[in-house]
Amino acid sequence: GECIVLSTDASVKNFKAALKAGGEPKYGMHFNIALAYMEGGKLTAAAKHFERAIQLQPGFREGHLKLASVLKDKGDTEKTIYHLQQAIELEPGNPNAYGYLGGVLNNAKRWRDAVMTYRAGLDLSPAHAESRVALADTLTNLKRYAEAGSEYRAVIAQAEEEAEGAGR
Repeated sequence: GECIVLSTDASVKNFKAALKAGGEPKYGMHFNIALAYMEGGKLTAAAKHFERAIQLQPGFREGHLKLASVLKDKGDTEKTIYHLQQAIELEPGNPNAYGYLGGVLNNAKRWRDAVMTYRAGLDLSPAHAESRVALADTLTNLKRYAEAGSEYRAVIAQAEEEAEGAGR
């Protein structure tokens, strides 16, 4: 079967037509329009539609995450942090946004905030090696070498355990 790939403009046009036709839910339509713009590299338009989706559905966690991603690409660190925090508040038990927020905070040299964020995520998902390495790197930035060392050792111990488990 042949795969027909629509251009960004064609996708957006289709979604906007559906929106005018009263396609429900409206926030989902705005989200899809934003995704199409995001895919086409049109970040300002994407951000506008993600914002609209969130206005219509404030509890829309995925909208906050995608908007954060667009804002990060646009270089708006403060708004990126805000929307990642919103996503975490909406689902504090879901570990996936903590590492992302930790990385943004780390890049902004807000190392203490990054450490707290990584630790909160690791409390939920202790086996997440990537977050543990990032936490160790951040502790190194703070010159907290002993703590960093114990985090690096924990990652190594975990990797060795997994390797032994796979070898059985």
